[in-house]
Amino acid sequence: MSGLIANEKVIKAGGMDESAMHTWGLRRAKDVQSWGSRIAVIAEYTIFQNMKHGLSISQKWATFLSDIL
Repeated sequence: MSGLIANEKVIKAGGMDESAMHTWGLRRAKDVQSWGSRIAVIAEYTIFQNMKHGLSISQKWATFLSDIL
């Protein structure tokens, strides 16, 4: 749910329409390794990691929830 809210805010702030909606994601980065033998995951990070500086408490809470869901 919080990912949808984040998408809406980015789309509005960037002056884009619904066609710019982020519609897929991975639970674990290692899932892409099954796509081919030449793919190797070397690191995995949450989307909002290190991006919380200057956010309000409610924004930090929302990014935390987005990262763990």
